[in-house]
Amino acid sequence: MKKRYGLVTFLLIATLLLGGCKTYTIKPEGLEPNPELIQYAPKSTGLFLGDNAYMHQIVGIEIISETPFYEMTLQGEVKLNQVSSKNNEASFDIDLWIDSEKMVQVISPSLFNDSDYVENVLLKMPLEVGASWEYDTLDFAGNAHKIKAEIVKIDKDLIEVVYENSNLGKEARVFKKDNGSVSFSKEIWFDTVKAITGYHKALDPIENQAEVYDQIEPVEISGEIVALLDAFNRAFYSGDVQTYTEWVKEESSAAMKLSSEITQLEEAPRYIGFKVINAVSTEKGMAVTLIEKYDTADGTDLLVVIDYFVELIDGNYFISDFEMQNSKTFE
Repeated sequence: MKKRYGLVTFLLIATLLLGGCKTYTIKPEGLEPNPELIQYAPKSTGLFLGDNAYMHQIVGIEIISETPFYEMTLQGEVKLNQVSSKNNEASFDIDLWIDSEKMVQVISPSLFNDSDYVENVLLKMPLEVGASWEYDTLDFAGNAHKIKAEIVKIDKDLIEVVYENSNLGKEARVFKKDNGSVSFSKEIWFDTVKAITGYHKALDPIENQAEVYDQIEPVEISGEIVALLDAFNRAFYSGDVQTYTEWVKEESSAAMKLSSEITQLEEAPRYIGFKVINAVSTEKGMAVTLIEKYDTADGTDLLVVIDYFVELIDGNYFISDFEMQNSKTFE
């Protein structure tokens, strides 16, 4: 039976109906998918942050089949400048399949900052520290490579794996139960200089206790921007429309969104404060990700992750857009 999570595009559905199951170079083996490996497949969408301005988001998950092997496709979007505009997005798909002994990832060339190889055996049984495996794969130019992988760490529901190519260097991933790959890194070379690039899953309050707020070490940004965001939130959640609109760029996306929010303030939570968890300079100012804390009318805490886009106009900062990523209430 086919299951759907999140956004599933018509094009993908049509492809599946017309084309049937996909074929892979690394072949599935065994009769039934291993339930221990399925635990490390992603069950929900999420936001991933990388180097400098890099960001991508998994926007949909499609489980194609559960037998004779487990097969799924993740749909994602790369947002190069952490700004939600079509000009800065590039879509990509990640195919994952699981048989009785391994989990395999298949990707195509795109702006998605992931492996240099088309197919990778991400995990293989047994899931034990020191377990290793080898596999043959191709890069996107069609060149053949042999990869040696090893599980180097297991910590509760996390597994860390290193993938080594003696000619090109290493890649590494951290897998989390029900989340899939939550961290990825790889070595890249600029002439004779080695660098590390990659991404990690953004902090998600749904998967953390409320106490996580007090443990966060905030990212340092301009005090002027901190004051702007704090003043805006305090005015907005007090219902002071005239004051909070002063902090917003006229005729911006933020202004349009706020015009529809003004009538929804009767049961607004009490704003406590925020911590900056990511900040990226943009051409016009800065993209800032906050985790904000509120008290609600029923006595629960509310944590909200919001992206703000701030522009410098005539020597002053203004909010030009904002977008909520996730929220969760806690007893």
